[in-house]
Amino acid sequence: MTPLRVALLGCGASGRLWRDALADHPSFRLRAVADLAPRASDANAGPADPARYDDVRLLLVEQPLDAAVVALPPAAAESVLAVAAERGVAVLKETPVARTFEDAGRLVAMFHEADVPLAVASRWRFDRPLVERLASPHLATIRAAVAFASADPGTELGWRGEAQRGGGVLRDVGYDLLDLFVALLGLPGDVTAHGGRFAATAPDRFDAEDGATLLLRYSHGAAATLTAVWRPGPVTREAVFVGSGGVLRLQPGSAEFHSDDGESLVVRPPTDADLRHAVLDQFAEAVRSRPAHYPGRAVDQLRTAAVFDAAHLSRCTHAAESPVRVYELAGLPPPRITGRERLAPV
Repeated sequence: MTPLRVALLGCGASGRLWRDALADHPSFRLRAVADLAPRASDANAGPADPARYDDVRLLLVEQPLDAAVVALPPAAAESVLAVAAERGVAVLKETPVARTFEDAGRLVAMFHEADVPLAVASRWRFDRPLVERLASPHLATIRAAVAFASADPGTELGWRGEAQRGGGVLRDVGYDLLDLFVALLGLPGDVTAHGGRFAATAPDRFDAEDGATLLLRYSHGAAATLTAVWRPGPVTREAVFVGSGGVLRLQPGSAEFHSDDGESLVVRPPTDADLRHAVLDQFAEAVRSRPAHYPGRAVDQLRTAAVFDAAHLSRCTHAAESPVRVYELAGLPPPRITGRERLAPV
């Protein structure tokens, strides 16, 4: 099968990981890379390397492409994604889907009108064994969920430290877990958020929160909490879901499921490299076959974007805020289905 022609847009820390994954993947041939700023490694480029650009939109215009992997800051990605949709280039985008719910809605509409796949690499959505376990009837009704996520921000936060550019610890560290909450429990009735700057990390340069806690409340009585912090040390993502007939515990080294009738299962999660490979596997399938449903569809994460906006409002008003109100403010009808999303692997 002929490899798909792909470009990598963004060569920061995350972009370099995607470049390694693309280099080893048989479904893609890396035609070009682009970044917003020249990097030292560019000087060592050889004639056989992909074409290099410092104008991302020019790359999309000049290069014949089937797909692009976008690892740019949210604010910088918006105009680039518009060009990709216009050119008919399928996109796999790093999280978050966008800075705001309105931005996410515009992106979804653009790619829908162009009939081009737009996928977001919220990692758990591409983990087939985990998705199969999440679809278990024992977890059909989630009663409670609690999660904690942390990561070392490093010395150069870049866009992640600037609220106006879509940064903050919640989008940087907590996106995948909050996306999982919304997929399993649906759109909450209200969101209460608390957060702020708790560490003296370049206070003159960055203004985004480095610690945040959310409480999601549901009309049927369920509740979920998520805490995300930047702190020194390895990345940590832990979550517990209490269902109507079992408990699922996600930890850095395992996913443990225990049902009320005695069934137990421990699954070792894939490595980051294996998971990126799985993301590219399923993205390639979506680009080739253009199915109605595929893992990571951006439209499936509109509800997640609405919860992020409700959390931002809550931090400003110091009160519970409704994600449905976010839809109304954007002039969009709220989703008809507020239960769990379609979780079966596709």
